[in-house]
Amino acid sequence: TASNDKNICLYLFGVAQPFATLINHTNTVCALAQGLDTKVLFSGSWDQSARIWNNLDVNSESIELKGHEAAVWAVCALKSGKYATGSADKNIFIWNPKGERLVVLKGHTDCIRGLVGLEDGSLLSASNDASIRHWSETYDCLREFHGHSNYIYTIALNPALGDVFVTGSEDNTIRLWSV
Repeated sequence: TASNDKNICLYLFGVAQPFATLINHTNTVCALAQGLDTKVLFSGSWDQSARIWNNLDVNSESIELKGHEAAVWAVCALKSGKYATGSADKNIFIWNPKGERLVVLKGHTDCIRGLVGLEDGSLLSASNDASIRHWSETYDCLREFHGHSNYIYTIALNPALGDVFVTGSEDNTIRLWSV
C-alpha cells in the first residue's frame, strides 16, 4: 500500500500487519507498480521523485530517480528493462535500472496520470489533457487517442483481449481502445 504518510507498507496475503515498511519518500506516495521482477517495486511520489525498491524486505534499499519538477503520478517498468515516470510537470522520463535519466518525452499539455508498458516494448501514456499517446520503443509518438472530454485518471491493459487497453476519466466514462 502507498499512503500520504510517505510510507509504503508491504503485506503478505491474509496477514493484517505489514512485514516491511519502505520509508525513503518525503511526501505522499501516489503511484506503485511492479518492477522488472517480483522482488522489485517501483514508486512515485509528490516529493517529485520515483524510487526503485530492490529485495523487498525490512532492509530494502532504493534507487532514487530525481529530475521531475512536480509530483510523479505514474510509474511503470518497460519490457526493455527500463523504467518510465510520468509527472504533473507534463513530462515522461525514461530511466535505466541504475536511476540514470535517458530520455524525456514531451507532447502532453497537462499532467501525466497513467503509464503502461506494452509487450512490444512501446509505452502508453494517459493525461489530464484527455488524450492517450502511444510511444514507440525508440520513443517516437506513434499515435494519439482522443475521445474522453476530461482528465484521464487511469489506464490498464487487458491481456485477455490482445492489444486492448482501458481508460477511466473524470468525464464519467470508461473506454476500451485498441492499439
